[in-house]
Amino acid sequence: MTGPLQVIVEHKGPALVIRMDGDAGLPDIGALEPRLNALVAGSPRLVVLDLRKLGFVSSLAIGLFVSLAQALKSRGGTLRLAAPNPDVELVFARTKLHAVIPVFANVETAVAAPVTP
Repeated sequence: MTGPLQVIVEHKGPALVIRMDGDAGLPDIGALEPRLNALVAGSPRLVVLDLRKLGFVSSLAIGLFVSLAQALKSRGGTLRLAAPNPDVELVFARTKLHAVIPVFANVETAVAAPVTP
C-alpha cells in the first residue's frame, strides 16, 4: 500500500485527466466519490483516470469507476483508464473491467484515441 489517496486534475488536449496517487481503498472512497462526481458534472467529453501511481484499488473503487463511466456515457462522454500498475491491471482483468471501461497503456494513448459517440 502506498498511502492516502490524492487526486490531481489537469487538462490535456480535449481530455480532463484525473491522476490518482495512493490507495483507492475503503478509507478514501467516501471522499473520492463526490470529488469525481463534481469533476464530471460539467459533462466533459473525455475523462481519463491516470492510474500509474495508484497502488491499490478496492472493489468499491471499481464500482465507482463503473458508475462514473455510466454517468459520463449518459451525457455523451467517455471514461478511459490509463497506465494501471501490474497489480491493479490484474484486478481489472479478474473483474473483467476492460469489457466496461477501456484501459490504455498510458495517458497519451488514452487521450489520442478517437472518441466515438
